[in-house]
Amino acid sequence: MGLYVGIDGGGTRTRAVVAGADLVPLGRGASGPANAATRPLPRVVETVQEAAADALAAAGGGDGEPSRVAIGLAGIDSIHDRRPLLVALESVFGVGRVLLTSDARAALAGASRDGLDAPAVVLIAGTGAIAFGQGRDGATARAGGYGSVIGDEGSGFAQLARHFASERLVLAAQAYAGAQRALDLTIEWCRARETFGRALIRHQIVQHTLTEMARRTDVARSYAHDVARRSLTDDVSAQVCFAKNTAVEAGQWIVDQAVQLHGGMGYMRESEVERQYRDMRILGIGGGTSEILTGLAAKRLGYTS
Repeated sequence: MGLYVGIDGGGTRTRAVVAGADLVPLGRGASGPANAATRPLPRVVETVQEAAADALAAAGGGDGEPSRVAIGLAGIDSIHDRRPLLVALESVFGVGRVLLTSDARAALAGASRDGLDAPAVVLIAGTGAIAFGQGRDGATARAGGYGSVIGDEGSGFAQLARHFASERLVLAAQAYAGAQRALDLTIEWCRARETFGRALIRHQIVQHTLTEMARRTDVARSYAHDVARRSLTDDVSAQVCFAKNTAVEAGQWIVDQAVQLHGGMGYMRESEVERQYRDMRILGIGGGTSEILTGLAAKRLGYTS
């Protein structure tokens, strides 16, 4: 039996429906956002494939290959946007089986009763809201989502949320980098500062403190690097929260010890370690407070019920 798949991918979610030759729906599927203007091409292809596989499984098609796949996606208004994506999708569904167009043009074709070439206007309200129309001469026009607005109108928070992970990893890097700088300054100070006739670093308790500062810095750095690498291919939302909190907690302890070892000089404005102390404090607030990130991690790990 020939199977036909229709897919609508937008800025929030992607939906798929499978039908037979009589166009009666047999199964439906869904996956995440697939806006080609805001997501990497491999992620868009993966999301479309997930929605199609979900719908085929619901239709009892299993791993069978559909005869035709019609896809309407946000963010591919020009041929330059569509060409590389079409090549990638054909590598998944088969050459010649994919019909790819923008979500607006697909909606216009689906809503028009007078054929694809008839003049018509369609209003679309999804993640954003646009009006898309086609004239008698085939020319098209669109209102909404352009001009001074980045992306579709109403999609600002969704765009921001897509970069939460990278923002938090950057803040984790800032935290362990600040910790490393505070450690370097403190080692230099302890070697130069003398107490009771010998350098501060010669005291065993100071050596232990410096060593613990180095350990916590290295742990925070290594964990953040590992999570950053895994984020390129996997969903590590909870681990990103862990990486930021781990680095911030380590950084706050380290700068506190740095000020302590500097003594009164560590509290003075002309001392760089004082600046490191102040700058570290904001990192537990920006990009999501430590408490918020712990709560988000709990949700991702299923610890809320």
